[in-house]
Amino acid sequence: MKNIFKSLGVGLVAGLIFTACANQAPQQAAVLAGNSGCNVAFVNVDSLMRNYKLAIKLSDQMMDKRESAEASFRQKVNELQTAFNAKAQAFQANAEDFQRKVQYNSFTSLERAQEAQAKLQKEQQKLQEKEQEYQKEMQVLDAKLSQELAELEASLSKQLNDTLSNFLKEYANGRYSLIIANSVMNNNVLYSAPGVDITEDVINILNKRYKE
Repeated sequence: MKNIFKSLGVGLVAGLIFTACANQAPQQAAVLAGNSGCNVAFVNVDSLMRNYKLAIKLSDQMMDKRESAEASFRQKVNELQTAFNAKAQAFQANAEDFQRKVQYNSFTSLERAQEAQAKLQKEQQKLQEKEQEYQKEMQVLDAKLSQELAELEASLSKQLNDTLSNFLKEYANGRYSLIIANSVMNNNVLYSAPGVDITEDVINILNKRYKE
């Protein structure tokens, strides 16, 4: 199962960067920071996603939806498989009955035997068509559930990223010109002086403001 924290936080790593250092791009601003008086800080996204109450809530929502979708898919697959197995068993019984009649010369005429064989062939064709129909139905259901999950994931990610972006713009005002997102997968910090890591402070303030 996809890591929900990474999923919801993927846009955050790219979006959690604000800069006003001489209107420079983030990379340029980072280089200029040490020489221009630009105040820099960073937020550890991994810690933020683990400890921010809203992030936890959205992650739980995503997890619940994914588990519900997977359970619904498994149930539907089982229903289709059960229905197909019943038809396959019925066909197998008819095929065995036909073989017995042929073996013991139970057909009263060659014409009756040919009619029974033709009927059996039609049953086999219908069974194959039904199997293809079930497979297509499962593919459609899988695609539908995947689309629903992707749309929910995008919605929750946007909600989280918008909340964090708005907060950090307010938080950075007058104190920081550049706030960098840092994580295990995207480690942008090679060295930081004490006080540059504002993760704990950001989490504490966000959680105090958070309302269920």
